[in-house]
Amino acid sequence: MQDDSLESIRRVWREATEAYDVFTSLRAKLYSDNRSQLVEMVNEALIHPQNRSDQYLAFEIAETLTECERLKLLTALLSYCSCGRLAGQAKSLILALPRHPVLEVIEGAAEPVLAENDFLDWCNILDVFNSLDKELARRFATRMAAHDDPNIREWGSDFLKED
Repeated sequence: MQDDSLESIRRVWREATEAYDVFTSLRAKLYSDNRSQLVEMVNEALIHPQNRSDQYLAFEIAETLTECERLKLLTALLSYCSCGRLAGQAKSLILALPRHPVLEVIEGAAEPVLAENDFLDWCNILDVFNSLDKELARRFATRMAAHDDPNIREWGSDFLKED
């Protein structure tokens, strides 16, 4: 009985390694044959994922892109800062970018995400801003404190009191 079980797991292991080899080969093909459109494809997979695999592959590839290419993903990455399972990864990718270029564009990049007026987005973007630059966070919290949504307003006011 144990031999059957061991053979079964070996078969599954071989199938998994074969699938992994195919995956590795296709991922390499994305870089070699489609490099000029890769950032656009990653952005699309982040914004309109067809399934979780789209998101996971997009994040995996995003980690290997140049800083300039990752900067083009900023709005999509900000939208993931409230996405439980991927929030930490999104924030890490943003914070790993060179600070000066990020600070030049991050407020504008956040606007499409903030337009949804989702409380968690506002709070998590404040957290990202605070990690990047205290003055940026203070300005953003001031904006939050004047928001129509009482929850967003309270969060911004509380941040300013602690500041």
